Amino acid sequence: MRSRDTVTYSLVFLLLVSIFSGIYMPETHLQLDDENEMKIESISKNNNLIDIPTWKIADTWNYNGYLDMVDFIVDSGVNTNLQTLTGTLQSTVTDIFLTTVDNSSSLVYKVESQGYYEANNIDLDGQPGDLEVNMDTVSIIRASDLATVSQEATIDINFCRDFLWWCVDVSVGTLEVDQSYSPPLEGYDFPISVGESWSQDYTATTTYAGSSDYVDIPDDTVSQRNANYEVVSQGFSGVSYSSCATSYNISSTNADGEDTGYKWYCPAVRGDVKMETIESLGFTAVHSLSSYQAVSRQKIINVDLEFPLSPIDMDISAWINVSNNNGNPVANEQLQFRYEIEGDIQTITTSSNGSAHVTFNTGIYGDDSNSGDDLGSHGILAWINSQNPIIGASTITIDPEVYEIDLYVNQDGVSVERTRENSTLTLDENVGF
Repeated sequence: MRSRDTVTYSLVFLLLVSIFSGIYMPETHLQLDDENEMKIESISKNNNLIDIPTWKIADTWNYNGYLDMVDFIVDSGVNTNLQTLTGTLQSTVTDIFLTTVDNSSSLVYKVESQGYYEANNIDLDGQPGDLEVNMDTVSIIRASDLATVSQEATIDINFCRDFLWWCVDVSVGTLEVDQSYSPPLEGYDFPISVGESWSQDYTATTTYAGSSDYVDIPDDTVSQRNANYEVVSQGFSGVSYSSCATSYNISSTNADGEDTGYKWYCPAVRGDVKMETIESLGFTAVHSLSSYQAVSRQKIINVDLEFPLSPIDMDISAWINVSNNNGNPVANEQLQFRYEIEGDIQTITTSSNGSAHVTFNTGIYGDDSNSGDDLGSHGILAWINSQNPIIGASTITIDPEVYEIDLYVNQDGVSVERTRENSTLTLDENVGF
């Protein structure tokens, strides 16, 4: 019996280890759910740019999800009727703070998640019962680009084995996984636009701890990895969630060109409305947004750039505007301006119109992903460092092939009127210039 227990519970433990020791990277060639009867075959670039969101402490995303393990089970050779684990995942922003990331001062979010998955009335190699998995994770996310700095996960695995009319609880094991990425993993490349693609080389350092009576805890690893991303489409994700009818599919492959999943980013919820992960071991993890609770924004910070697309090493302006939730300007508000790629940190205060003017140099540094179209896209932050921090953000793209004559002014800051005879018309991007 001991041998059968070991094989059975080793299968379960291996599954969970593989989930958290792998990278959740999206796939490139996407086939949507069968009921949507849609296949993406081609892409084209557009000018509908989606800039980086900002989060607040207590913002919460709730997901329903499942782990499809049919292929994994078949390949394992273990006799079982287990096909899926179903459950829920809740992610909450619990802190905003400054830390050092790759020798640079960075503003980051701390996101804590709780997941619960179960499969009832299953049979594992002749042992009937219920499988339960509890997972707690802590992720550190860089605020300037939503790159993942690190992830910690604690996984508790239990199998409640049927015995006559009772259920005997068997603790399969507890696993602690700590992953860090250098440079941080850029699963997004703001501003997002259909047709954009980027790649990244990075080092993943993974440490393991925990205990199990059935299997050994894995050895620590340091591995060199590559991820290739592409924004393949804009449209319906397959999840009927309010305000997310238009989302953006970000897909990815690994260094071997294998599909590893996808995610649909929805600007209205400041995050993903759907995520799918495909692991080479033979299982698929799918999560769909069930609810999003955004904390009230009593103050709003907007970062308006003079030139969102700029040459390298050029002095430009930015206007930091603070308003309350009624849209009224907030005067005498002290903030910190952060252009972290250049280490440019400034303390500023809004004037009577709620605005503060800043000048900064765009610099000469690229980002940690290669898009081929520019040198780098960098987040620019302004934040109020209080008990409940508030952040504003925007992205500047620097390109050595862009020159001063090429610059365009942000249309939000321009008003053009055309007067003909007694008629005056205000022109915008909808009317035409």
